Amino acid sequence: MKTIVAVLAFAVSANFAHAGPFLVANYGNTYVKDWQDLVTRDFTARFTPDTWQIFVYSDAEVLPRSTQAVCKAIVGVVPKDSHQFPARQFVTTRTATVKPGKWNDDVALDFETECVRSAIDNMMIVQPAKVYRPHDQQR
Repeated sequence: MKTIVAVLAFAVSANFAHAGPFLVANYGNTYVKDWQDLVTRDFTARFTPDTWQIFVYSDAEVLPRSTQAVCKAIVGVVPKDSHQFPARQFVTTRTATVKPGKWNDDVALDFETECVRSAIDNMMIVQPAKVYRPHDQQR
């Protein structure tokens, strides 16, 4: 399910107060509060919420008839309300062994959140000017 969240720096914890506001298009189960501390001031200065939003797609599941769990997260920046998949993507995929009977919604959310945090962190270490690429631009 898609949710769009506007996050204002003055409305959240002191850990996040260094970054400005940003907008999120979230296609997954994670909560912005669980990764917003990774968003930098340089990023929010470049990608203001009046024009841009952070795109987040994520999922976590156990493979059928297996004890192998897989999570994936794809993040990027897209024009506000564009409903686009980002052309420049920061992707994290992880696997984990799950003991039989130990997989539940809380474990799945924690695993999915780890993937999203990793993908967001990968995006934040790139210079903001190199984070976004339009769809019509060649690689």
